[in-house]
Amino acid sequence: MALGCSSWTGSREIILYGERCCSYESGYLLTPTQVDKTKRLVPSMEAENSNVLRAEEIKVQANDAFKARKYALAIDLYTRAIELNNDNAVYWANRAFAHTKLEEYGSAIQDASKAIEIDPKYSKGYYRRGAAYLAMGKFKEALKDFQQVKKICPNDPDASKKLKECEKAVMKLKFEEAISIPESQRISVADSIDFRSIEVEPQYSGARIEGDVVTLDFVKKMMDDFKNQKCLHRR
Repeated sequence: MALGCSSWTGSREIILYGERCCSYESGYLLTPTQVDKTKRLVPSMEAENSNVLRAEEIKVQANDAFKARKYALAIDLYTRAIELNNDNAVYWANRAFAHTKLEEYGSAIQDASKAIEIDPKYSKGYYRRGAAYLAMGKFKEALKDFQQVKKICPNDPDASKKLKECEKAVMKLKFEEAISIPESQRISVADSIDFRSIEVEPQYSGARIEGDVVTLDFVKKMMDDFKNQKCLHRR
């Protein structure tokens, strides 16, 4: 007499015939070892499905916390969802967004990068990372991410706006780098002026420096000139 056994994935039923097992759907015969593996696999799959469902429930709670601007709570809830199902790129990208709201840009970049690793075609992963880079002033890195967003979603208006913002910032950086002078080559304005070459007019009667040394007499004379609202010679 046939004995019923654990259900197969979906609606497939497996019937045991002595030491052999047959599926109604395919008619494929299984060995006793394969049957044993199948029995162990079903509870594991059920537990995995349970984790996925529970993770989704927690994600909904996290989204509600985020909408209420409770970003720290949202991060904790997204973390719990990730612990149950760490292969969901949405959870990582959402947690990255919450980190950005708290100005935790390093953590946001790490989470967004993980989302991209899980799903390289997930545009929000690049968008979240690009936004964090942009907030940190890392315009070149942000530009690369927003270019990728634009490539995946060419009609996204917000991505286009962020892309133009990054392009302008990068162009400004390149211009500043082009006109900048190395520190070792910089000369102060005072050092570039040869005061000895400046001629003092004969009619000037104010304080004068004799030689290269500022004397007490010069200082006293200069203070008197200032009191009398006289100007000091540019030399």
